Amino acid sequence: MDAMPLQKIAIEIDDGRLVTVAPLERMSRGETGITPIEAHQEDAVVRVYRTTAQRHELLTTFRLAHLTRFGRSRPVMRLSTVIGRRGNLVITVSVGSVQIARQTVDVSKYVGPGPSRAYIGVIALAVAVFVIVGAVYSVFRSPRVADRSPDRRTEVPRSEAASVAAQPSVPPERERREPPLATALSEPEQATPGPVSPDTAGRDTVQPEPAIRDAVQPEPPHATDSHRADNVTHEPVSTVYFAPDSARLTDAAVRELEAELSGISAAVAAGLRVVVEGHCAPAGPREFLLALSRERAEAVAVFLADAGLPAPDLIVGYGADRAITSDSDRLHLNRRVEIVLESPNTR
Repeated sequence: MDAMPLQKIAIEIDDGRLVTVAPLERMSRGETGITPIEAHQEDAVVRVYRTTAQRHELLTTFRLAHLTRFGRSRPVMRLSTVIGRRGNLVITVSVGSVQIARQTVDVSKYVGPGPSRAYIGVIALAVAVFVIVGAVYSVFRSPRVADRSPDRRTEVPRSEAASVAAQPSVPPERERREPPLATALSEPEQATPGPVSPDTAGRDTVQPEPAIRDAVQPEPPHATDSHRADNVTHEPVSTVYFAPDSARLTDAAVRELEAELSGISAAVAAGLRVVVEGHCAPAGPREFLLALSRERAEAVAVFLADAGLPAPDLIVGYGADRAITSDSDRLHLNRRVEIVLESPNTR
């Protein structure tokens, strides 16, 4: 059997490519976005594979039925995988909060033997002994501590309490859109703290970055300022940001794109080229980052097409080749898609 670190779970998408979803190992999880190949497609078939460097093995095939019931020409679906301790692979497909398919496959022969009952019993016994010894030690120790400092209390420092109280509450995300194709292996990025909150600028306490999905989009140049072909630069007219390891449009990204639709439409009517460029933070293998940045760009292109705009002239993913910062506090600015308007003879 192939070495476990080389095994992966993958799905087949429209052009026959296999796109990795998660490692094939116990307790692994993964998810990716998929859409039907054609508009108003009623049924679809999902094929799940075990892949290694040498071969691809079909694990299961199942059908998704009645896709037109969601009232979309191409509903975006979320495929998730989970492998339990006993080696059962559970595959679920959902549209929003509605689960439309669930499949279970026994992959225990690929992930090796799980922990035996005897091993688990030994671990449980060791934990019990540790707890008992700690309790006995506390009983004999506590009177002496009490004699030394009977009135001593533990308090949270005032500055720490103020810092905890100042933590912003993260509103729950409301999922709206997802990428048009199955996403590649999740981008190995790390969620990083964001910029200093305007309310605490100048203080010693730095607010943690709010959830990227609800981050406020930086104000880009308006498309209406770039309609004339004789005054077009490579500066993006719209920039939207993504959460780590994701090619899904956040609510903030959707609002930003909706605000720019009329300007982009006017620019297209004026004869300008629309270029959609995807980017990633500089963390992870280059081939994965290139695939993820391309999927982010495709997610924006699908949104523009659903809004009635013509297909972009160019959709490209640069990976981390055009990262704008390597500052660990600002890496989230690299996880973006930019919409650029160009003169017809620019490229």
